[in-house]
Amino acid sequence: MKKQVLLGVCVLGLMICLASAPAHAQDVPKVEIFGGYSFLRFNSDAHIIASPTGIYVGIITPPPPTAVSLPTMNLHGWHTSVGVNFNRWLGLAGDFTGNYGTPNINQSGLNADVRTRVYSYVFGPRVSFRGNERVTPFVHVLVGGAHLSLRAKDLTTGNVSDVETSNGFAMVAGGGVDVKVGRFLAVRLGQVDYLFTRLPGESSPTHNQHNFRYSAGVVFRFGMR
Repeated sequence: MKKQVLLGVCVLGLMICLASAPAHAQDVPKVEIFGGYSFLRFNSDAHIIASPTGIYVGIITPPPPTAVSLPTMNLHGWHTSVGVNFNRWLGLAGDFTGNYGTPNINQSGLNADVRTRVYSYVFGPRVSFRGNERVTPFVHVLVGGAHLSLRAKDLTTGNVSDVETSNGFAMVAGGGVDVKVGRFLAVRLGQVDYLFTRLPGESSPTHNQHNFRYSAGVVFRFGMR
């Protein structure tokens, strides 16, 4: 996990350096709306407990000896954000994601599919570097909330767990690079983020998860100044 975050930070730094060459001043949009694809490397810290009479999945601390840990998951989904720019460099962003997957857990005699849903909604300042007419790197620190939903199906017995949900704190730190392709349109080549979540579980109100997120898509730009 640490290697993935470090690699993402290095890639983001390289993109910012390549984009920092001086050029003509560019228009500054009042509002920018982003939409695109999101990849999330998610560490749920959850466990599964299965028996012939039932199955349970959720964040359990401490887990019983019969519990099987969920591995770090590769989840795919959508990402959208809305940014309002106050001037050439400072803005405020609202950032929303949904990531989904159904990893299979086949170990310790357990064979189960775990339907996983992760949502985040965070807000905060964004700093843009507009020294280039076509390329705009940015960085941000955003805070808000996250929602996790888990449901497991034991493929051996056919038992299905209840849907277990958890809501908690989320923080995003990272940034990306937008490339202008028209007056009102840009392409976000990449947005690399560290996503920290604090999703409580049973007897664990301060359980922390450390995650990596990558996004790409298009940016619609409105209200040029």
